[in-house]
Order: sequence, then C-alpha cells, then structure tokens
Amino acid sequence: MVNVVHVETGREAVVLDAAIASPAPVRSAVSRLDAIIWSIIAATAAVVVVSMLVGGFHPAWLSFAAPAGVCVLLAVVAWFYRTWRPDAGVEAAVTGTLQLVAFASVAAPLSYVGMALSAPFPLQDWLFDAADKALGLDWLALLAWTDNHPTLHTVLRTAYGTITLQSSVAIFVLAFTGRAVWLRVFLLSFMAATLLAIAIAVVVPAYGVWGYYGLGPHDHPHIDPVVRDLPVPIINALRDGSLRTLVGIGAEGIITFPSLHTGFAIVLIVAFWPVPLVRWVGLALNLLMLASTPVDGAHYFMDMFAGFAVAVVAVAWALSLVRRFSGQPSFRSGLATTKALSAE
Repeated sequence: MVNVVHVETGREAVVLDAAIASPAPVRSAVSRLDAIIWSIIAATAAVVVVSMLVGGFHPAWLSFAAPAGVCVLLAVVAWFYRTWRPDAGVEAAVTGTLQLVAFASVAAPLSYVGMALSAPFPLQDWLFDAADKALGLDWLALLAWTDNHPTLHTVLRTAYGTITLQSSVAIFVLAFTGRAVWLRVFLLSFMAATLLAIAIAVVVPAYGVWGYYGLGPHDHPHIDPVVRDLPVPIINALRDGSLRTLVGIGAEGIITFPSLHTGFAIVLIVAFWPVPLVRWVGLALNLLMLASTPVDGAHYFMDMFAGFAVAVVAVAWALSLVRRFSGQPSFRSGLATTKALSAE
C-alpha cells in the first residue's frame, strides 16, 4: 500500500509519494541540485577567466578579495556543520549563502563582459520606448506623478534596495524551516534569471530611460531615484572598449532589458510562498519593489514584462530539475512547497 503526504499550498494540495519524502531521496536530490548550482558557478567563472585571457579584460583583484574571503569562511563553517557538528538547518543556510555570494561575485563581471560583447548591436531604447507608448504606457507621466509624491517614493526607493536582504532572509527561512529542496529552487531560479538576462542584454542593449530621454535633476526636483543615468558612462565605455576592468564587488547594474529587479521580485515571491505568514510579507515587499522599478531602476515598462517572462522561465526550469531528481512529484501548482521533500 502506498502512503501519501498532502502538502498544502494555500488553495490546493499537492500529493507526494511518501517514499519521495524520505531522507535518502531528499539527500540525493539536494546533492544533485547542489552539483548543478556549483556547475553554474564554475561555468560562469570560467567564462570570466577566458574573457580575461583572450578578451582584453583584467581584474581589479582587491574587489575579488572580499567575496573570496567570505566564501572561504562560509565553506569552512558549512563543512563544520556538515561533518563535526551536524545541523541540517545551519549547514543549508551557510551553504546557500556561500553559493549566492560565489555566484554574485562572478555574475557581476560577466554582465560587464556581456555589455562589451553587445558593441556590434545598436542600442534599442527607441524600440522599448515605442513599445511602451504603443501600449499607452507613459513613463514620463509616472515620473511626474512620483515626483509629486515624495513620501511614497521614499517607501518605494527603500523597497527597491532590498534584494540582498530579501535573498539572505529567503535562504535562512527556507533552511531553518526544513525546505532544503525549495531553497535550491530559489538559488537555481535566481541564477538562471541572471544568466538569461545577461545573455538577452547582449543582443538588445539599452541605456535605460534616463540616458535615452537625457533626464536631469530638474526633471524630478522632489525625489532622488536610485539608478538614474549612472549606468550610461559604463555602458559607453564597455561598448567602445575604453573600460576593460572587471570587479567582483561594486559593479554597477547595467542591464536594462530585461529588468532583473522584476525577475528577482518574482523569484523571491516564489521563494517565500511555501512559508506561512512570511509569504504575505514577501508578497507585499516585492509588489512594492515592482512598483519602484520603473522610476528607481530607470526601466521601461517593456523591461519589466521581459523580466517577468525571464523569471517564469527560470522558475519553471528549476522546478523541472526538482521533478527529475526527487521522483517526479505531481506539482499541481508551480508554487507548491517542497517541505515534505526536504524534511529530514
């Protein structure tokens, strides 16, 4: 007789075979998913190294020292809690943090390499602006409205800057609530969305709204948006070859289309969703971050639509790996919790 486990997802239940939820298959699934995560990090690092060797790029070594040191420390702590003082929650939290830090330190320079590779392709700001207008979406009107509501903008600006904090919270919440597999879904989705965005930006580069419209402080006297035209000189320098320095920390966000902030907001909503109460806090905060993205991220509305699509693809891919490595559970909802899979 086959036992089943019912896992609540809010409105519907997902039925998982109890055998899948046993510790051995879970450990196997987590190990396989971790292998993919580390392979992604290694491949990303390899591309960056190759770009240094044959592409004329050179590293600012000190900028890589801090993330490298953090990664070594986290690796030691994870090893300790895996071997000498076994604690699944602590080990999962530390390992997840290690993976995210390692990936960020190589994905940031990869985005610079990608923008340099975009040099043969024309900037597409005109296209994204035209698409917005064709849909009746007036970005300048939104800027004017936001400028007239500076208190609200302060809230939105704060939400815009929470990706790092939210990612850390997601890792720890999922780790300490026993959702080891769902933690890997989050990390894989985050990485896939980032790499997809970098690849797309190579062939459809853009300045962003500030650079395209030539906006200045006089256009928004009551607010101080986050990004504005900061990426423009970096984009120009990467595309004309005058900038070939890669940094592991402190890189400027230079991807306009698709919007990574939008993609990360969706990925974070998915990450928090299986956790009662936390899901609603995560949903509210990420809706605020989405609302902040056009003005504070200097994004066209089309950037956000594309960022949403990238996130959907990334999450779907991560879930497909979970189905493959954990006995092909029947997920009736893409947001189904994997707590039953990861309980040990």
